[in-house]
Amino acid sequence: MFLDQQVQWSFKNETGHEIPPYGCMIITGATVVENEIVFSIRRPTATDELDQQPASVLFNGIQPVPNDTFGVGTRDLPAQALIEQPSTDHPSGLQVGLKANSFALATTGNCFKILAKDLTDPHIQSGHGVYFIEEAFGRSDFFIGKCALGILGRVNTQMYRATVTIYEENSSGVLIAKTGDNSTIEPYNISSEAVLVNAWVKAWRTGNRYYCQGLCQ
Repeated sequence: MFLDQQVQWSFKNETGHEIPPYGCMIITGATVVENEIVFSIRRPTATDELDQQPASVLFNGIQPVPNDTFGVGTRDLPAQALIEQPSTDHPSGLQVGLKANSFALATTGNCFKILAKDLTDPHIQSGHGVYFIEEAFGRSDFFIGKCALGILGRVNTQMYRATVTIYEENSSGVLIAKTGDNSTIEPYNISSEAVLVNAWVKAWRTGNRYYCQGLCQ
């Protein structure tokens, strides 16, 4: 099984909080303790939530790690991750990511994608679930979309945004409106030209931020 092949890394919990099973941490440094590499870690910050970069993420193992103690985690993907789940289970393919001041991933982020829920009933926090996740970036960084209400043009450095429905092409090259989760975005219009009602836009994602520009009609 792939979990048996994951590389395990030691870390020291100096966050002031207990790290839950499969909690998400950000690596900030490394030292050597008794000839073993030990990572320094912290909880994700508001900057991490905005940037949504998975490169420095470490996931805790099955055991909770109290403050001022050592733990073991992994950076290998797919991995098991603690995800906020207030009600029903999340579907496969849903994008999740880093959340400020939380060891759990959340649907407000987008740097990981759910593969499936872990049904082995691991010990977790209330209102959360454990899911197998993989990295999501690099697969959908550019979008073509349609803006139902239009977006005001940029005024000097002030940008404006509105909801844009994402369109994907089918096997015949026809654009079809995406449905379900992650089917809309709210990009800022970087152009001084307004996006008209029902106009097409091209959009990009940078971390948790989206930008767009109107396409020639």
